Amino acid sequence: EAERGLEENATKKLNLAASIRQMKDVTGENLEARFNEWLQAWNEIGHVSKSRMQEVQEAFSSALKHLVSQLEGLSEEVKEEWLLKLDV
Repeated sequence: EAERGLEENATKKLNLAASIRQMKDVTGENLEARFNEWLQAWNEIGHVSKSRMQEVQEAFSSALKHLVSQLEGLSEEVKEEWLLKLDV
């Protein structure tokens, strides 16, 4: 039962990462607010199994990096700052 809950959490987190990758309404002006919303949603989902942890974290990080790198109107310097922040 507990393992199923962890697996459901992994699926929810992977779905969140996939939805972030598809976002079209994010701008340089609302990036920080949206990032905080996603981080809150991520944390509210809960734990995943250790066997899926790295996969799930990499999907989330990759989605955020993809989004930041695709944003128009952000200077290269600001993009670089965000990408460094996301590497942590």
